[in-house]
Amino acid sequence: MKTFLKRTFSSVILLTLFFTAIFNHGTLGKSIFGLLVVLLSFFSVREFTTILIGSDNKANRNITPAFAALTALFAVLQWYNFAIVAAVAFIVIQWSLFLLSKNQMDAMRSILNSTAAYFLFAVPIVLLTWLYHCSPYIFLYLVLITKISDIGAYIVGTVTNALSKGGNHKMIPSISPGKSYEGAVGGILCAMGASYIIWPMCKFGLPLWLSLVAGAILFFGSMAGDLAESAFKRTCGVKDSGHVIPGIGGVFDLVDSLLINGAVFAIFLYFLR
Repeated sequence: MKTFLKRTFSSVILLTLFFTAIFNHGTLGKSIFGLLVVLLSFFSVREFTTILIGSDNKANRNITPAFAALTALFAVLQWYNFAIVAAVAFIVIQWSLFLLSKNQMDAMRSILNSTAAYFLFAVPIVLLTWLYHCSPYIFLYLVLITKISDIGAYIVGTVTNALSKGGNHKMIPSISPGKSYEGAVGGILCAMGASYIIWPMCKFGLPLWLSLVAGAILFFGSMAGDLAESAFKRTCGVKDSGHVIPGIGGVFDLVDSLLINGAVFAIFLYFLR
């Protein structure tokens, strides 16, 4: 009961902040969006590097999340040149640490893991921020379709598993035992249907039939992000990425699907608009 109350409280707070960032077009909305992006960047990268360190890998869990948050801040302010400078500075610092290290083998492993963590998060977050600056409603569309595809896949997968005598057909049980082909079909249909309905409201200025393509792409991106995080945590021997958000868990668990979808959808719109 206590966990349920914590989860409900956290969800209400997060949703209130999220919808304020979307529908308040003034300084308040933009400030809340910027704060959320910077905090999510810092904590998701910190969780990622902490998991790496906990599984006997080398990584820097102080500099890496700090530079990810700094890059996100520059993107929020639309100082994209400074975001590039931050990325270059991060690389220079990593190589400097390598040259000054007494154990260069450990330093090299730390550089590789830290750099991978930085770019795996920083690039999608910058692209997500770019989508928000294009239009808060486009960003809202991305989040809604991503979450609807997840929920649709979960509900259909759960129902078909209960109704089938031998259970449903698992996709990759070694990575995610809950993922099934039946759930995937339900998820992609929900994503395409929701996309078709929501697309006209977001004023993309693109043909309606593209909404079906976008819905399908976002479903597969969402599933890929979820599976990638599950594989990463399973490989490192952890269940939850963290405990930053009461009742919900880690920030990485919250944004895993959006990381891939943000990058994919930004490229999708860039070449079509």
